[in-house]
Amino acid sequence: MQSDAIGLAAAWLVATSPTFLIMFKTLMSDVPAAAFWALAVYGALGTSTRSAALAGLAASMAILIRPNVAPVAAVIALWLAFADPKGPRRSFLFAAAAAPGAIAVAAINQSLFDSPFSSGYGDLASLFSLDNVPKTLGSYTRWLVETQTPLVFAGVYVAWIAPLLGCVLLAVWMLYAAYPAFDAWWFLRFLLPAWPAMFIGTAAAVFRLVRGRRAAAAILLLDLGAYGIYATNQRSVFVDGSASTFSSRRGWINRLHG
Repeated sequence: MQSDAIGLAAAWLVATSPTFLIMFKTLMSDVPAAAFWALAVYGALGTSTRSAALAGLAASMAILIRPNVAPVAAVIALWLAFADPKGPRRSFLFAAAAAPGAIAVAAINQSLFDSPFSSGYGDLASLFSLDNVPKTLGSYTRWLVETQTPLVFAGVYVAWIAPLLGCVLLAVWMLYAAYPAFDAWWFLRFLLPAWPAMFIGTAAAVFRLVRGRRAAAAILLLDLGAYGIYATNQRSVFVDGSASTFSSRRGWINRLHG
């Protein structure tokens, strides 16, 4: 299977994803956090101790940006410890390099909220609950089908071709399945750290499905990206000044200051 072709196709699917496009346009932390997690996974997939340390630094930055996804660093460290030929050493270097981000977040929370496990959003127990899982998973599933077509779920195939990516995909979904369900499709943004893994899996599954007919694979993948752009446009993301997705939030802010 051509890894370069899969990588290019996955990049196309990420770049044309409605969730990525709306958050790329919006000045929020989701895309930077996802980018650093992608860099962390890339470094973990390397073979040198240097790449493991760089992966840890990337994870440290990702944790500083979006602490909620910090457990993904533990998943990467465990994978390095037990599945990598140079396991213990690379795992230790990764963990040591990732630790400053987690320590900094804990120290900030302790200083501001009197607990390393609290934040401006509340404590962990109030944010994550198994009671949220059915509604949240239902919402994510519906929004993914609406914005990416059902073929997006072929992304789980990544677990068979790249187990670390599969573990990261599962970890992100498990974390946010327990998060409260919201009422707008763009809350798929929480899952953006799983986008590279998911779309690598989708692209690989398409190549596997057509079994060597690269032209057919290219057409299908181009169509999937085109649908993503269409779905993005249907949601007025490309309309300057419309900000339809955030209208309710903006109205709330205006009332607050008005």
